[in-house]
Amino acid sequence: MSDPVLDLLNSKNIPFSTSGRDYLIKCLNPDHNDSNPSFRVDRVSGIAHCFSCGYKTNIFKYFGIFTNQIPIKIAKLKEKLQEFIEQNPTEKIILFAYFRPTLAYLQDALQQDGIECRKLVGGMTDNKQEFIDEFRDSTAKVLLLSEVASEGIDLQFCRVLVNYDLPWNPMKVEQRIGRIDRLGQ
Repeated sequence: MSDPVLDLLNSKNIPFSTSGRDYLIKCLNPDHNDSNPSFRVDRVSGIAHCFSCGYKTNIFKYFGIFTNQIPIKIAKLKEKLQEFIEQNPTEKIILFAYFRPTLAYLQDALQQDGIECRKLVGGMTDNKQEFIDEFRDSTAKVLLLSEVASEGIDLQFCRVLVNYDLPWNPMKVEQRIGRIDRLGQ
């Protein structure tokens, strides 16, 4: 996976070190004489904060690079999914998105990074329950779902639910959660 923050730091010849999940650089605030690097930059989003003077910015915007937030969101999703899969190799994840093009985009993006997934949307010729049974028994870790799966199916074998985008109606969120959380569990 590419690292746009690292690419930017290298292109601007900014010396850095790593600290956990962040890059540490000297503060970009012109009013702060930073002798020790105290400016943490998130590796994915570029959000930066100086712990000495409190200055906050997005490193891309600071250098006049206006990025689309969708790649940042998908990069963060991939990172979190990969972490979870590494720590819990036998677990399955369900991921809801509202729009079919979003699900297709997610499927392509996740599979490019080696995250095996299946997609269930309305209008498929397969029986929903057969499809779910196949997913449960497959090596795929992520089940991508549209609203068609928010009612009437049992996904209790999954422990993790991700709402990639939230519907406007909070009851739809409750219906999604109801796929993995049943009374008496």
